[in-house]
Amino acid sequence: MSSCPMSSRQRLSAVIGLSAVLLSCHQVTAHAAASDTSPSPESAEKDTASGRSADRPDPFTVPAQASAEELLDFIRSVKRRRPGSRNPDAVAEHIRRQVEAIDQAAAAIQADDQATDRQQLMAVEERFVAFSLLARVDPATAWQKVVTLNRAVRQDPRPVFVDVADFHLMQAGISKIRREHGEPDDMVTELSRYIDQHGIDPVVLGFAESLGTRLSRSGHDQAAARLFHLLIDAVRRSDSEELKQDLPFLTSTARRLSLPGNVLKLTGTTAEGQPFNWNSYRGRYVLVQFWATWCGPCRAEIPEIRRQLDRYGERGFDVVGVNLDEDPAAFAAFMKETELPWTNIVPDADGTNPNAEYYAITSLPTLLLVDPDGRVISTDARGETLSRLLAEHLGPPDSSPEEPQSDSSP
Repeated sequence: MSSCPMSSRQRLSAVIGLSAVLLSCHQVTAHAAASDTSPSPESAEKDTASGRSADRPDPFTVPAQASAEELLDFIRSVKRRRPGSRNPDAVAEHIRRQVEAIDQAAAAIQADDQATDRQQLMAVEERFVAFSLLARVDPATAWQKVVTLNRAVRQDPRPVFVDVADFHLMQAGISKIRREHGEPDDMVTELSRYIDQHGIDPVVLGFAESLGTRLSRSGHDQAAARLFHLLIDAVRRSDSEELKQDLPFLTSTARRLSLPGNVLKLTGTTAEGQPFNWNSYRGRYVLVQFWATWCGPCRAEIPEIRRQLDRYGERGFDVVGVNLDEDPAAFAAFMKETELPWTNIVPDADGTNPNAEYYAITSLPTLLLVDPDGRVISTDARGETLSRLLAEHLGPPDSSPEEPQSDSSP
């Protein structure tokens, strides 16, 4: 199902100060190279099955006696190349040759006594990122290359090189667990080991938040909640005031991920200007809908919510909207047009809804189903999931346990 993102959290690297944006940029480049199998419109950037055209040299041949900067330029040119065919075997072969060329060029930079620390660190980064790309077509070989490179780099007396090597080993280890369908908790444990050894910084925090989001979206809220509680503890122990600015978001996210089985808190003012009374809903199953009028998927969900309210409204089901429109006029116009038959908690005068901040609602719609005691049953009660849950708790939609059985006797 589609959703509307609430925010974009971008971070800069603090682990490798002299290559601040390198890590995230290189990962994006590698992922794009792996996913984009369409030929480039520029013939100079196309690759044939053999890696060369009839009148051009092999674009993957590492230039001899090149300087470190020339080798970095060569690596950038190799990363820009796209497969000339959509055939999976051709794409896989392209990636293998691409990674081999990057690996050889970067290794030459590492071995060059004339290369600067910055150039050598960039070379290390390029090798690790290339191996993460190789993992898409040859995971066993890629993992071995990561482990081998990590061991070699860990012998370097420069601490920043060791930090980078261990960070990439941790990333590769988590990817390996995911590829092999391992337990989500094992991914969190792998991250925890790294943080215990190296501490936390903006790069690790950004990676960890991304991992937690992926775990949550794949239905592993418990593992994701454990991850965010780990991050909270690590940030609190950190001396970085910059990292501590993230504590409210981390705490709210952990609170949302821990909702299943726990009581949901809702406060605020209704669209009619009255204080919202959450206690008045006790004894009923309640769908709590975080939404906004500008969110297409939110609007698309409304007809299904109406159907379920028609089916189960008299049998103990209700709906509460938590609206996030910053423009009160847009909300008022939509309500006049659609006449939603349920209560909505509206944003404060500053345009924010404290309920969304309290639970770090970062995408819309977010739909929570709450039981008669106020405890959350589901944090993703959309579409068929809502229908199934209501049928489980309130009975099939076409009959009610309280309805008398018809008498078929004459």
